[in-house]
Amino acid sequence: MIQTAKEILVTPHALEKFKSRTRRWDEDDARLEREIISLVKTSQVVVRRPGGAWEVQSRGYSFVVTFENENIVVITFLGDEVYRKWAKKVQQKERYGRRAACWANLILSQDLPWEA
Repeated sequence: MIQTAKEILVTPHALEKFKSRTRRWDEDDARLEREIISLVKTSQVVVRRPGGAWEVQSRGYSFVVTFENENIVVITFLGDEVYRKWAKKVQQKERYGRRAACWANLILSQDLPWEA
């Protein structure tokens, strides 16, 4: 699929995410866009994403792309392997930490029969 694409288009959102998640804010946008295109050209499809998108991966970098007509559109950059592990750990702490706190408050605020 990727090798048969006529053109690979990079959205501004994907470029911004690539800059921030690789900490390369000062580099030229055109150079980074060429790098993204070369990574996507050599990537492998990993998994289907919602909305008809696909996650592709190349050299440890993950992108979300769609196939429109005969073109590939890079929607966003998910990060490299290190960033994704870190983000997953932080998001899980935020998500489940809040949930645990809510359950604790709920349990402590109720009159439970075994406390009598």
